[in-house]
Amino acid sequence: MGLNAIPIGQDRVLCLTGHGSRLLLPANDLSLTPELVFSGGMEFPLTHYFLNHVRPGHRVIDIGANIGYFSVLLGRLIGPEGKLWAYEPYPELRGFLFDNLSINYVHDRTVVLAKAAYSSETRLTLNASLRYMGNSSIREPTEEYRRHYADEFKQIVVDAEALDSRADEFGTIDFAKMDIEGGEYHALRGMERLLPDKVRHLVFELNRSMLADDWEPFCNLLRRYSRDYSKRFSLLSSDGFPLPVELEDLLAMTGYPYVLMHD
Repeated sequence: MGLNAIPIGQDRVLCLTGHGSRLLLPANDLSLTPELVFSGGMEFPLTHYFLNHVRPGHRVIDIGANIGYFSVLLGRLIGPEGKLWAYEPYPELRGFLFDNLSINYVHDRTVVLAKAAYSSETRLTLNASLRYMGNSSIREPTEEYRRHYADEFKQIVVDAEALDSRADEFGTIDFAKMDIEGGEYHALRGMERLLPDKVRHLVFELNRSMLADDWEPFCNLLRRYSRDYSKRFSLLSSDGFPLPVELEDLLAMTGYPYVLMHD
């Protein structure tokens, strides 16, 4: 095990990240835990983007917070005068999220929501991965997924809501990050009040395989945001700086982990 991590019992690992956060990790997870243990971080373009741009007092949303790697980072960057909302429907991961917010002393500025982001208030079935916990999704695993991962799932019924239902509570959001493994189309449909002028920067994953039959509706949704809301799109460089891209060129890629939609 790397110098930045140590097992502490009860299937937990304590890790020190490269930006100084302490994180408790599930020892049995094969998605986030190995990279955090050996690299002291993950998704470095997005990590650098937040380090470069998020400032004290900002209001931010983490949609698909997982164990809280980005929630903790954002909470530290916004300071006690900022505000963070963290969505995480998977109970086991949410337990780690709570603990990580607490041991990094950013729980005072954070609202944890035990819900999935969706297009309406409802209940959904979450396919919760037992081995690659970060791959949990409201979409059932495909045959392509099973070719790449020897995984096991349990189905959990979770609450879901549209982010628009909290539009007045959120106010203007400076940065939002969405990582929800194929649920992006429905989550964006639930942000119609927020997206025109209340969410200044939104980072999401573009993944045609995960979106499956939502791919074409999702592409058309982004086209409408570009046309009606004058939204622009960028990729993120390795050091976290936006690289402008034309929307049709982006959609032709069919996959990219860090798409920035902004005013």
